[in-house]
Amino acid sequence: MLGKFVFKLFITINKWFPPWKLILTHYVLMDRLETKVNVVLVFGDVPGNATNHLFRQIALTLKAGLAEKVLINGLEAKEEFGQSAMEWRSKLSGFKVPEERILEFPPARNTFDEAKEMVLYAKQEGWRTAVILAQPHRLVRCLRCLIKAMEKHNHKLDIYFIYPKCDLSEKTAGSQNLFFMKRYLWIGWENSVFHSLYYRLPSFKKSVTYLENRK
Repeated sequence: MLGKFVFKLFITINKWFPPWKLILTHYVLMDRLETKVNVVLVFGDVPGNATNHLFRQIALTLKAGLAEKVLINGLEAKEEFGQSAMEWRSKLSGFKVPEERILEFPPARNTFDEAKEMVLYAKQEGWRTAVILAQPHRLVRCLRCLIKAMEKHNHKLDIYFIYPKCDLSEKTAGSQNLFFMKRYLWIGWENSVFHSLYYRLPSFKKSVTYLENRK
C-alpha cells in the first residue's frame, strides 16, 4: 500500500446508517502518500476556493518525487466552472512546475467526463497508479466517477487521495457554485443521496470495496 489511509469525521451521523455509507458520506479521503505514483490527476478549480492551494500542492507533490507528471483538463477557454489549460499552465509555471511535466486530457466539462478522459489517458500510457488532487469536499465524488470510468473502459488504477491545505470551516460556493456554506457541510452535500441518484454514481459500498482492495 502506498500510504496509510486516513478518515476525518466532521458531522455527527445517525447510528442507523450502514457503516459503508457512514464512511464515505461524511468523511474526507486523505492518504499519506509515501511512494511514487505515475501521475497526479487534478479535478478542476472551484470558484471562491482559493485554487492557488491546488497549484501549490501540485508543485509540492512533484518536487517531493511522489509523481512524475500532472494531468489537467484541456479546456481551450475559460468555462463557467473552470479555467483554461493555458491559464493552468501559466499558474503552475508560477509555482516552478516544468512545462514538460504538465499533460492535458481532452476538454471535459463535468466530473464524469473528466474521469472518463483521465482513465482513457492512463490506459493509453499504461499507468497503474495515480493520486487525485481536488478540493476536500469533491474527493469522494471524484473517486466514484473514476470507478465507473474504470469499469466501463476496462482499466484498473490504484488511486490515492490528497487535498490542499485549507480551512474546512471556510464558507465556499461548492463545486456547482450554488450558494455559500461551510466547506465541511459541502462534504455531506456532494455525497448525498441526491447526487448519487442524479449523477448515477456507483454505490458507496462498491467504493469501499475498491478502497479495501487497493495495493
